[in-house]
Amino acid sequence: MKYKTIKLTKFTLLLFAVSMGLYSCKKDGATDNKAVVPVSSVGQVNEQNVLKYLSITLGVSPSEIKFDPSDNDYVVRGLKLNKDTVYSQYSRANEYKLNFEKK
Repeated sequence: MKYKTIKLTKFTLLLFAVSMGLYSCKKDGATDNKAVVPVSSVGQVNEQNVLKYLSITLGVSPSEIKFDPSDNDYVVRGLKLNKDTVYSQYSRANEYKLNFEKK
């Protein structure tokens, strides 16, 4: 009789564990994990902040960064950087903003 009780208890615990495992894997419809798409703020970038960003990330002084309006490029020591590309990179530079643009 004792053997049957132990066996029944083990079976009950196993059944409980399996049912809890299946229940915890069930997806809840209210909490969908959708990808968060960051909102681009390329049109709202401050020119001085971009110059500071280029200066720090490229390791040059701000006076070495020139803007060529005819090509719409930044020129740093002969290297041409497209303005739209720089603005896009700046808008995604969250760690830079966290460390260098403290308010």
